[in-house]
Amino acid sequence: MLRVRAIGARLHEDITLLKEIDLKVPPSSRLARGIEFAARFALEKGQDCAGWQNLLDALSRPGAHDAWRHQALMAIVRSERAEELLNRCSATLLARGGALLVELSTAISAVETVSMAALIAKAVAKGVEIPLTPGTLRTSSTPSAPWLVMWCLDHAAEIPVQAIAAVVKLVEIQIFLLISRTDYGRAAAKMLFGWLLQLDLRTTRSRSRPRPMLPGLRGRAAKG
Repeated sequence: MLRVRAIGARLHEDITLLKEIDLKVPPSSRLARGIEFAARFALEKGQDCAGWQNLLDALSRPGAHDAWRHQALMAIVRSERAEELLNRCSATLLARGGALLVELSTAISAVETVSMAALIAKAVAKGVEIPLTPGTLRTSSTPSAPWLVMWCLDHAAEIPVQAIAAVVKLVEIQIFLLISRTDYGRAAAKMLFGWLLQLDLRTTRSRSRPRPMLPGLRGRAAKG
């Protein structure tokens, strides 16, 4: 642990050291953890998210393996101060159509989940009766998804339409937590319903608008 923290601290002090590292191959487990610590230092010691964004950019040079950027990206939800850091980085997450929010949500859904069937099999082996679920269903295995969903609940009105699908997937991997009658579940349902209502209204309005005539037809109409 001391070694990976030292790697993180050194990279945080001098990000140009990354230029000496071959990012085209995936990082070793020790170096990957060091990158995550570097990102956490950038987030936790900074007054804004500029340091974190600079690290993400440095790890995203042409040809770089995705695993490098992934480690720095996930630092924000793996930190013990995730709630504070997400709120501080709200503008960054929402920028460019919520591009970073989409990337973060997708990463959590892809790697911080486990098969629901496997969990149920373990529970059944212990004598717990649980209804069967689809074998493809996955569920959140870390606090990362709940942290990000709670941030989404507070910023639902600001989330760009381009990011909605990724957030819905994030909610999906917590379905067993959200279906219980809790404030968390009710808030998530309200957020999703609000988005569905807005999308439905947009669709209705676009269908009700008269379609503009093509230039040729417009000319004929004027002569008539």
